[in-house]
Amino acid sequence: MSERSGDWQLMASGRRVWPLDPRPEDIDIGDIAHHLSRICRWNGATRRHYSVAEHSYALALHFRLQGNLELARWALLHDAAEAYTGDIVRPLKRAIDIGHIERRLERVIWPKFGLHGELPREVLRADTAILGDERDQLFEDGGAHAAAKRAGETGIGVALWQLTAPEAKAFFLAEFSRLFLETRS
Repeated sequence: MSERSGDWQLMASGRRVWPLDPRPEDIDIGDIAHHLSRICRWNGATRRHYSVAEHSYALALHFRLQGNLELARWALLHDAAEAYTGDIVRPLKRAIDIGHIERRLERVIWPKFGLHGELPREVLRADTAILGDERDQLFEDGGAHAAAKRAGETGIGVALWQLTAPEAKAFFLAEFSRLFLETRS
């Protein structure tokens, strides 16, 4: 194997992944599902565990129920790079330069699963809009948190469950199977 840039990290499967030098053979959907199911959104501020995997599943389900399977595929994997970087809250993500690392990972992850090009604008808009649903449903005092919404955080009308990590992983993998394996065969 040729020399790799940076250091490696150990994944749940036992694979070693170099986030600064990812390769398609490093990427495994089981690792992505496992890690995203254990990463809390909102930096853990919600009433109960709410994972990046559940968030991604909810976005994918939103598009699938609209009949748009291609956008559902993108939605399910839109945060897949976070399985390797962790979830960084938006105020910090904008302040630190992690975007180039995420894009490097996305350029390997997305094509591995048949997604080519840039993340569709519709998914980006829904990813911001769902913050409204999350604020309304996931916090102790939904009213106060709902009043703190920023522009575009309108909600997309999804119900959120605050699944356990094993449940979120199972839902994520079932949706992956439905969108990437069953509908493309």
